[in-house]
Amino acid sequence: MGALHKRGLIQQSRGGITVTDRTGLEGAACECYGKIRRRFERLRPHTFTKGFPESNQS
Repeated sequence: MGALHKRGLIQQSRGGITVTDRTGLEGAACECYGKIRRRFERLRPHTFTKGFPESNQS
């Protein structure tokens, strides 16, 4: 988490984590993140906010 904080992708505070750069955070994740997210969206439609590229791919 410290590395993500240093890169400005998240903010940490007592009892919480805030994503400050979602695109950057997704870019820092491994390639499996997109695959898992797309599969989850197929299994549980409308789980993620529309408008993100991952939710529109098969």
